[in-house]
This record gives sequence, structure tokens and C-alpha cells, in this order.
Amino acid sequence: NQELLSNWNEVYIKDICRRHHIRKDDRLRETLSLLAMQVGSPVSAQKIESTFHSLKKEDKKNPISDDTINTYISYAQDSFLVEKVGRYQIQGRKELMSPFKVYFTDIGLLSAALNFRSIGRGHILENIVYNHLRYLGYRVYVGVVSVYEKDADQKPTYRNVETDFVAQKGDETLYIQVAST
Repeated sequence: NQELLSNWNEVYIKDICRRHHIRKDDRLRETLSLLAMQVGSPVSAQKIESTFHSLKKEDKKNPISDDTINTYISYAQDSFLVEKVGRYQIQGRKELMSPFKVYFTDIGLLSAALNFRSIGRGHILENIVYNHLRYLGYRVYVGVVSVYEKDADQKPTYRNVETDFVAQKGDETLYIQVAST
């Protein structure tokens, strides 16, 4: 664990900071930690910004913006630490980019980003399934289906239901729901 944490801090974080001239590595580190805590959950830069505000982890004179968070996510993508996954509207067959999910390309680095705190077996399993699908060459989305229902007054309503993954390769499409008991 110590060696992995050392690699996370000394190689990945320092490399991103050096390459992109980031002076406050604590903000980058916290952004990646918040992403790690949200693995398998829909996120947006605005949601992460709100979390910074609620946790009071920011500099009051110079608050972190959602633009900075998006930039940090892109830096992590460029460093092959994470992959940002858009949603896919199954009925309309179109890609939606917000909110999105983020998966870590390596489970050890996910653990290091969390400082080895537990986030739950289901989230880690979902990240592993995502990585395996990508390894097999699939293009992977988070699936969204609009379901027609009637409310208590029998008025028609729609709600979005998620399937963890829509995986496409050539003519093949897989719909995958990950569950842990």
C-alpha cells in the first residue's frame, strides 16, 4: 500500500502538476479523491464544486470553479488515470455528456486516490467490469431509458432508469447491470 501511495503522489500527482503548471496540488488531489469516492455514480463538475463548498476544502479568497474541475478531469484523462463516460439514451440512440461517470483505469490507483478508504464493493466491481469491457475493445456508455409511469393521481410521468453499461463493438451491443451481494 505504501509503495502504491508513494507512486500516486510522487509520480502521477507531481507529473500532472509539473506538466500543467499547477501550484496547488491539494486541489488536484482533492478533485481526484472526490472522483474516486463517486466511482459508478453520476457526477458533474458543478456537483464536485458544490462538494468542495460543503466540505469547506477550498480557499475562500480563490474558490475552485467548475471550469478548473473540468480541467483537472481532462488532465487526469490525458494521464490515463481516469476515463470519463457519457450517458447513452437507449431509445433515441444518442450520447449525452452530462452528468457523466468517471472510472479509474487501475483499481490500485483508485485505492490510492482514496488513501485506501473503502467505497464499497459494488462501486469497485463496477469499475472492474468497465475496465474489462474496455480491454475487450468495447465502446462503453452508461445506459439511460425513459420509463413511462402513472403517478398517484394517475397522471402520466416519465423517469429515467439507468443500466450500468451499454457496450458496443461492431454490430454487437451488450446491456450490462453490475450488482454485488
